[in-house]
Amino acid sequence: MKKILFTILLMSYSFFLIGQEKEDINLLVTEDSWRKESFRFPMPFAKAVDFDGVADVRFAKGWEDKNSPNFWSYAFGWKIAIDEKLTETDIEKYMQLYFDGLMNVVNKDKSKVVPPTITLFTSIESAEGIDYKGKIRFYDAFFTQEMMTLNVQGKYRYCKELDKSIYIFKLSPQQLDSAVWMHINKTTLRNDICNMED
Repeated sequence: MKKILFTILLMSYSFFLIGQEKEDINLLVTEDSWRKESFRFPMPFAKAVDFDGVADVRFAKGWEDKNSPNFWSYAFGWKIAIDEKLTETDIEKYMQLYFDGLMNVVNKDKSKVVPPTITLFTSIESAEGIDYKGKIRFYDAFFTQEMMTLNVQGKYRYCKELDKSIYIFKLSPQQLDSAVWMHINKTTLRNDICNMED
């Protein structure tokens, strides 16, 4: 029964993403076992995240299995048409809109009021660009129907060639020093990402 429920929830999620899929978008490089989704903004479940751009989402093998160390471990890249980096406040706002929208759509118990997502991010300038660290506390409408917290690491890069901003975010409920993050951190942006038209 649990496998059937997981399948239905995953199909529901894929329906919203596939509905927006225009082409095979490849912003990220991951381990071969990771599953892939790609779509264009705006997302049907979070239209307030109103970027002009594309997203590439990658899921670690076992991300949907709450008994797996990779549970809820995934990464996504955004390539968006803005020429200024998002502030910590911007990131917090867009992550909240994204998770609130997604969890409200996936929630099957319509008598349940989905608690709002809480986000907290900081940024650090480095020689390679801007790094983000944060936490996202949200209601897991997919699998556990409970509140959970994701640790997040992100990076910003500006592509002068395309006048676009690139973001990569890596997420997992596991602590940053856990073995899971050794695999998550193998996810990178493509080397030629600033030469790729969407």
